[in-house]
Amino acid sequence: MSAVSFKQVDAGDDHSIAITEDGTLVSWGDDENGQVSNTPTGSGFIQVSAGSDYSVALRKDGTLVSWGDNRYSLISNTPTGSGFKKISSLRYRSAAVHENGYFVFWGEVTGIAYLATYEMISNQISPYIHKDIKPVRNSKGGSHDVSLEEDGTIKSSGDDSKGQVSDTPVGSGFKQVSAGDNHSVAIREDGSLVSWGSDRYNQISNTP
Repeated sequence: MSAVSFKQVDAGDDHSIAITEDGTLVSWGDDENGQVSNTPTGSGFIQVSAGSDYSVALRKDGTLVSWGDNRYSLISNTPTGSGFKKISSLRYRSAAVHENGYFVFWGEVTGIAYLATYEMISNQISPYIHKDIKPVRNSKGGSHDVSLEEDGTIKSSGDDSKGQVSDTPVGSGFKQVSAGDNHSVAIREDGSLVSWGSDRYNQISNTP
């Protein structure tokens, strides 16, 4: 069992990022684009979201920070200022919801970098970001899916070439799941983490 308690986790293609109960960030896995080594230090983080080879984090003061691969200006176009309250990332695109009723989208659209602000109406964000902006119960990986059942158990389906399905943890007591390209990660009710699937970039063996 991990000595540190975690409250949220998200998986990118080959890396993962989690927030501890004291609001600090921990990243592990592939670091080719600095998505691990450039993880911000300090506390005060309340949400994280991982894209393909980058991550975005939301601070409790409503500001955002991104790091890792700057393809499609994913890092340099990260919105500035405060007032943001939710974030979500897909492989090469991110969105942030602002308290004033709009959301900012940045990243790849039809192969080019894109940055735009939209009025927040209904589920308008869903065509751009497939991850639900809520604690994750269902997550789609590169070629496998993982879901958190109502009883706290985990179900996985799809490609099992790296143990993405057969190595799924058994038993109940889980509260969040997230799927990467060929690996998945989950948080137990006690705040500890478990990862399974491909360990090519130590995304399993380096799990905190």
